[in-house]
Amino acid sequence: MKILDACCGSKMFWFDREHKETVYMDNRTLDTTLCDGRKLIVKPDVIADFRKMPFEDESFDIIFHPVSNSYIEKVEPVFKECYRILKKGGILLCGLDIGTNYIVDEKEEKIINSLPFNPLVNEEQRKQLEEQDCGIQFSHTISEQIGGQLKAGFTLLDIYEDTNGSGRLHEMNIKTYIATKSAKLSK
Repeated sequence: MKILDACCGSKMFWFDREHKETVYMDNRTLDTTLCDGRKLIVKPDVIADFRKMPFEDESFDIIFHPVSNSYIEKVEPVFKECYRILKKGGILLCGLDIGTNYIVDEKEEKIINSLPFNPLVNEEQRKQLEEQDCGIQFSHTISEQIGGQLKAGFTLLDIYEDTNGSGRLHEMNIKTYIATKSAKLSK
């Protein structure tokens, strides 16, 4: 079984961060200390953009794609690439932000932004991200994200909703993320 973590970051989702059957990919390397003193190391096997992956067609049995669509403006190319490099019968596991986090303030008490959240076209949103020092991020609709998987050829097998895990939205059980399990059932 061959697995691709398409945007591995610090491999925080893995118990075995050196799993022999997994290829860890990210678009950067990083070695830094976080504000709380913890070390953050991003050291992928392959440095590449997940919109144009350097793998042959039908190379992987499973692709794990964490909540990384937030860092790109257009998501369809990601799903097309995942479909291309996934073997027939293979599984795509995706974590997806549904946009709720972008509309509220940091205390999650007030709605302060409209959707779509796109700092490339909205100057106020760009300034907000700069003040929070959290990089350029984008919201995506469920239609873009699940629709993008379906347009690429995937069959949706399951879906799961979740909250931030803490904060006011979590306390109110307001869902902010979804996870999908999709399959490549044909060529």
